[in-house]
Amino acid sequence: RRFQDKDVDPFLIEELLYMASWAPSSNNDQPWRFVAVKNKEVKNRIFDLFLERMKDYYQKRGVPLERIKAFWSGHFTAPVFIFAFNQPSDEESEKEFSGIEKIWNIQSVSNACQNILLAAKAMELGTCWMGALLVIETEIKQILQAPEDAQLMTVIALGYPAEDPFPRIRKSLSETAYSEKWGNLN
Repeated sequence: RRFQDKDVDPFLIEELLYMASWAPSSNNDQPWRFVAVKNKEVKNRIFDLFLERMKDYYQKRGVPLERIKAFWSGHFTAPVFIFAFNQPSDEESEKEFSGIEKIWNIQSVSNACQNILLAAKAMELGTCWMGALLVIETEIKQILQAPEDAQLMTVIALGYPAEDPFPRIRKSLSETAYSEKWGNLN
């Protein structure tokens, strides 16, 4: 969650976005839209808006603002933020399937983001998925001049890692995967 003060070559960013474009998507709709931001002033403005929005949330839980700033400031050292949006096609969906099509679009954008995360790792870049910034989606959309129908899905912090943390503990397969029916481990 901390990044080196080192630029990421624009070619690598373009390559990551190209890799994202090859993700599977429902009906091949490819509803993802990405905005790559390197501008420090824009990232700082978003950081300030995020802290202001989350201040009460954390303080009600006994977390002082300085601790919040310390935790999140590492994320904001990333030289690049990739804002991932879902922008559904203009085609009218059948009313009966509109709810499921929204889910399909979310899944499609998530697939594209996963491609970015995996490709970045292969390029020895670090990433951090920052879903928390969705709390200021309206403000981010205004700053980035995103259209009204675009829905912010996540923000990916991208750069060269400044640390090499231990991988987080994963649940065992016996807790998350079953055979033939829910709960069956054999």
